[in-house]
Amino acid sequence: MAKQVLLDAGLALSWHPTRVRFGSNTTKPMKVKSTSGVVLQENDIFFLDIAPRFNAWEGDAGKTFTVGRNALQERCAQDAEQLFHEVRGAWENDRLTGRKLYEFAKTT
Repeated sequence: MAKQVLLDAGLALSWHPTRVRFGSNTTKPMKVKSTSGVVLQENDIFFLDIAPRFNAWEGDAGKTFTVGRNALQERCAQDAEQLFHEVRGAWENDRLTGRKLYEFAKTT
């Protein structure tokens, strides 16, 4: 459904698959297919990861969300966003190469 929304908006799909994962599927490695039938629960975690393309421009966006009240899942979502901003800051400020940026992210 997420892919269709992008296509209906006139965007092309880009370099990685569009992903929407709920619950136990959020902890699977990206290359591992989601278990079908998993639905969003009352106190759950989920993420969106999209990479739409519009003409010559490619985008990449991801975000983790929580519903209900689960302190551990809320912390996970907050930590993921904080890590993104720290790594992005290192890229913007220090102009790290891909390899050095990856190493920075691994140690952050």
